Amino acid sequence: MNMGNAVLNYARDYVSKTYHAPAAERALKAYQDTCRNISSKYSDSVEISQDGYELQEQEKNLSASSGKDQLGITKGTAPNSYVIHFDNAALTHRAVQRGYITVNGQDIPLSDEVKEKILKTSKEAFDASEKAMMQYIMQHNAIVARQQAEVWENESKRMSRAMSVMSKMASGEKVSEEDRRFLAEYDPEMYAMAVSAEMMAERKEKREEKQFAELHGQSEEQAPSEDYAKELGNLQCEHTEATLEVSFENGNAITGEIGTNTINY
Repeated sequence: MNMGNAVLNYARDYVSKTYHAPAAERALKAYQDTCRNISSKYSDSVEISQDGYELQEQEKNLSASSGKDQLGITKGTAPNSYVIHFDNAALTHRAVQRGYITVNGQDIPLSDEVKEKILKTSKEAFDASEKAMMQYIMQHNAIVARQQAEVWENESKRMSRAMSVMSKMASGEKVSEEDRRFLAEYDPEMYAMAVSAEMMAERKEKREEKQFAELHGQSEEQAPSEDYAKELGNLQCEHTEATLEVSFENGNAITGEIGTNTINY
């Protein structure tokens, strides 16, 4: 069998298969490797003061609920005042249907006026969160699209280079050691075929069998820019929730201002 034809047939078969499967896998792996450690590389750490720890301990004793639903609760600015957080519209609707909430073990009735206002505020908060989420998704997808385009471009260049090196070796042309290392790492089977064709053509001296082991794994891959990982790690999304202020005076519960609270995450 003519070795040159064998190499040519192999190359054609390699392109038809590799372009759709292994190349896609390589591109996907490069993308996944780049993103895998985003959170660990770009995560933030915060030191908490002694006052902060004391505040945490105080808030552990606070409780707010509506039936079986647990609500968020934080201390208000005034003495014996608290801010109740309705994380989503479903919690708000169920609390309104029940007609009361429980704060630190005491039931607080919700007037019709409070129900109407908190339902309206909760819907506005939900709409704001939806809008913020859509903006976040669009920003995230734009970054990912740019990164994937770079990955595919790099993989296409690498495959073209591999095919060119293989062709030169098979035809007896001079090939640099850097290109040989690249082909050996990129695809050991392609490298072995190219070396066999090179030897059959008797254009170069026979290489020792250990050469492949020495060359394999020494080339450097072109990785996507770290800027993509940093961009993804720095993305933030806003979540808006409805809030209700309550306070206690002489054992009586008083409902106060209804508003919203926005959280970045």
